[in-house]
Amino acid sequence: MGSFEARKDKWLVLTDLVYLDVSADKNAKATVPVGPGIGPGPVPVEIKTEVDVSLKGAVFQLAGGYSLISDGPLKLDLLAGARFLDLDSDISVDLSALERNRKIKASESGNVWDGIVGVKGMYALNQRWSLPYYADIGTGESDFTWQVAAGVAYHAAKWVDVAFVYRHLE
Repeated sequence: MGSFEARKDKWLVLTDLVYLDVSADKNAKATVPVGPGIGPGPVPVEIKTEVDVSLKGAVFQLAGGYSLISDGPLKLDLLAGARFLDLDSDISVDLSALERNRKIKASESGNVWDGIVGVKGMYALNQRWSLPYYADIGTGESDFTWQVAAGVAYHAAKWVDVAFVYRHLE
C-alpha cells in the first residue's frame, strides 16, 4: 500500500495504490456416508482432500481536490476522481480420494472503473501529531462503492508523514 499527494496553493492531486496477493492451502479429512452398510445406515468412509485458494488484486485511485479549510488545527479537502479495481480469484479442490484424478478448479476475474467524490483531511493535535481522516463514495461500473479511513499520523519532515490508518473499502 502506498499513497502520494502533491499540493499547490489550495489545489491538490493524490494517488493511492493497494496491491494484494493472498493464498492458502489446506489438507482436510472428512467422513462421508457411502452406500448401504451392514446393519442400520450407510458405511462411513474417511476421505482426504486438498483445497488451494488464491486472491490477487489491485486498487488504484487518482483524484484531484480543493482545500476548503486550511487554517487552524482542522484541515478539510473536497475530492473528485476515479478508482480502478482489479481482482482475480482461483480455487482448486482435489477429490482424488473419491475418483482418480478428480480435481475441481474455478477461476473468476474482473475489473471496474468508478468515479468517486469525497473528503479528506486531518485534525492537528500539535506540530508533529495529527488525526487524518478520509471518506468517499463512488459509482460507475460498480453499483455503489464507499471507503472510509482514519488513524494517527506523525509528521517526520515537511514533506513526509508516517501514518497508521484503518481503512475499509466496500
